[in-house]
Amino acid sequence: MLNDHETGVVDVRDLRAALGVPATVGLSAGMTRELSNHDMSLPPSIRRSSTKRQREFVAGRYCASRALECAGHELDGELSIGEDRLPNWPSGWTGSISHCTTVTIAIAAQTSLHASLGVDVEEWMDTSVAKSVQSEIGLLSEIALFRDLSPHHALTLLFSAKETLYKALYPLVRQFFDFKAVQAINVTESTLTLRLCVNLGEQWPDGSDLVVTYASFPDHVFTMLCL
Repeated sequence: MLNDHETGVVDVRDLRAALGVPATVGLSAGMTRELSNHDMSLPPSIRRSSTKRQREFVAGRYCASRALECAGHELDGELSIGEDRLPNWPSGWTGSISHCTTVTIAIAAQTSLHASLGVDVEEWMDTSVAKSVQSEIGLLSEIALFRDLSPHHALTLLFSAKETLYKALYPLVRQFFDFKAVQAINVTESTLTLRLCVNLGEQWPDGSDLVVTYASFPDHVFTMLCL
C-alpha cells in the first residue's frame, strides 16, 4: 500500500497508525496552505468564493486525488462538485475530505470494500468557543464520558466524531440529521461509540451503534469512520 508523506504538523504514517486506518483505505494529509499551491482548475462556484475557500478546495481535492492513488486508483482529471455539493467520486469509489485552517485530510476506498467513509480534522476549541456551542453539539452526560479530557477538548472530539458519522452516513441515506440525532455512549482511548437516536432507514434504524476511531495530537484531533 502506497502511503503519502506530506510534510506538516502530523506524519501520515503516525496518523494512519493512530487512527487504525485499514490497508484497504488510502489516506493523504498535509498543510492546507502548502497543498493549496497545486495548480488546479476551479469550478465557477469556487471561483466566486473567498481566497480562503479556494485554498481549502484545492487542498482538499489534491488530498482526495492522492488518497485515491494510495488506494490504487489513478484519477483521470479532477473531482467535480456533485449532488448536495459532495465530491463526485469515480464510479466504484468513495471517500471523504476534511480541512481546518492548518491541515487537510482525505481518505478513499473502493465501494466493494467500504460502503462509505467519513473523516474529520479539528483544531482544539478554546474554552469560550466550547461554552458557546456546547448545547448544539451534545449533552453534559456525553461530555462526562471523556474522563481524561478537559471539557473543551471533550467537546471538540465529540463534535468531530459526530461530523465524521454524518459524512459517512449522509451519502447512503440522503437525509439531513443534526448532532442531537446522535449520542455518545462509550469512549475508549482510541474509539468513540455513537448511537443513532433517529431512524435513518432499514439499514440504520434508531438505536444503531457506530464506532468512530480518533487520534489526538497537540493541536488537532482526527476522527474516522469506515462502513
